[in-house]
Amino acid sequence: MREKTGSRMPRADLNVVLSVLTPMPSLDEQRKIVAGIDTRRGVILQLRRSLIRQLEDIGELKDKIIHEIFTPEKHSLVPLGQVLLQQTRGIGTDWANYPVYGATRRGLALAKEKVGKHGERYKPIHPSTVFYNPMRILLGSIAMLPDSGQQGITSPDYVVVISDRDKLDALAFYEWFRGPYGRRMILDLARGAVRERILFPRLAKGTIPLPKIAEQRTAAQVLIQANHIASWIEMQLLDIETLDQAVLCEAFE
Repeated sequence: MREKTGSRMPRADLNVVLSVLTPMPSLDEQRKIVAGIDTRRGVILQLRRSLIRQLEDIGELKDKIIHEIFTPEKHSLVPLGQVLLQQTRGIGTDWANYPVYGATRRGLALAKEKVGKHGERYKPIHPSTVFYNPMRILLGSIAMLPDSGQQGITSPDYVVVISDRDKLDALAFYEWFRGPYGRRMILDLARGAVRERILFPRLAKGTIPLPKIAEQRTAAQVLIQANHIASWIEMQLLDIETLDQAVLCEAFE
């Protein structure tokens, strides 16, 4: 009868593991090592919590800025179709020269999927371009390429829009679109749809309270600085995760 396979380690591999010599410090030394690890990881945990709180504060600040600028009671509602232009044309035959971007709940990200058979149909993404996955917009899959970003392309299935620069600041709109007001509008537009997706013709029917462009641009400068700080904090969080792993590795050297 054949032996059943499963999670049991093969006998040959088990013998190899058992034959490995592992340094074994005294019990007192082990306790000192554990105490040192706990102390250092405690400091790391405090730093991590502090940085997360700072990210939350920045998020609240951005929401307040958007609320003050795009207050429905202060401004007339304008259909998005009057201030947004849809980008439908593909990049063309030189598609392989550009990075491929996607939209996630966290915003801009390099796409994980490879370019399909028709790379020429992928849509160009320029700085200040806002784009989203119409099948996942209810989950917040909206992104924007910042002014410092490298021009790229995105899936032809995505909706790509460019704002009328004389009426709507792209960054201010992006933050509004991803924020509470935008989410509320998205949910309203999705109601009654055959499928829970929002293509541009449906988005164009949504409305936005439109302040003067000068007010939007002033707010956008503050938002840019807030985003820079948030990006720096996120990099520090990544470094902290690496540091935490390094503490564990160092303890067992």
